[in-house]
Amino acid sequence: MRFDFVTQPATFVGRPNRYLVYAKLEESGAFVDAHCADPGRLRELLIPGTRVHISPAAAPATAPRTPGAPRKTTWDLRFVEHPENGQLVSLDTRVPNRIFEEGWRAGFFPELGRWSQLRREVPHPAPLAPALPDPTSANAADSADGGFERFMATRKARQKEGHEPHSRADFLLAHAFTPAEPLALPGARCWVEVKSASLVVDGVARFPDAITDRGRRHMLELAALVAGGEAAAVVFIVQRPDADALCAHRATDPAFADALECARAAGVLLLAATCRLTTVEIHLDRHIPVIKNI
Repeated sequence: MRFDFVTQPATFVGRPNRYLVYAKLEESGAFVDAHCADPGRLRELLIPGTRVHISPAAAPATAPRTPGAPRKTTWDLRFVEHPENGQLVSLDTRVPNRIFEEGWRAGFFPELGRWSQLRREVPHPAPLAPALPDPTSANAADSADGGFERFMATRKARQKEGHEPHSRADFLLAHAFTPAEPLALPGARCWVEVKSASLVVDGVARFPDAITDRGRRHMLELAALVAGGEAAAVVFIVQRPDADALCAHRATDPAFADALECARAAGVLLLAATCRLTTVEIHLDRHIPVIKNI
């Protein structure tokens, strides 16, 4: 995939919050504010003095967290060069969905090759499957109040009251789609969530790099879909080439790590792939295993 932007090199200066970075352009020496799409901590990458690559924000621009409001930054943070070895790492979490779709259409994911049609941003069916015990809960085997059941009961109640909408899957794969709604036959469709990973420690990509209640919820929802007879997958896109495996970052978010293992036990397909990239293009590179927490 070729990027639709052109970057300029800059020096990272600081990060006052998750979505804002300060940088100094190398060519002009001007100090600028840039939007950071990656909400992770990025402590191993964004170190003052590190070289980053930023691009002018596309116009018209709106703040990603406040639709319709003018954004305050006129630049976007795209890449960082690893402080230790100069390896280019993409920090744009908007890229993985596009890479996944490109890879799926090219046959990069044979595990998902049985489905021939794709839709983006499809709401999960309502109601979700009946709750099943959370395999990560110590009391799940003998108690009806396992973590998974509590999650599903609370979520269904909130959805019924109108407080919480049903989630949307990043992608829905199917054998075919009717003119109105996807076919609901068992195995006829597969719900796919795509996650972006940028942290790699000792050759193992770690996700997440910050607590993600949304990510935890997605894992449990996929488990519920599988329990209801659907197929589901989570695909981790590691936006760098130097990982040989991926695991949940339990030290950062133990709740997500438990939810991921719940999804694995329920039969959700766990896939991960690295990328090779330049400031001009990015492509899927290698399949890597999703291993249990280490």
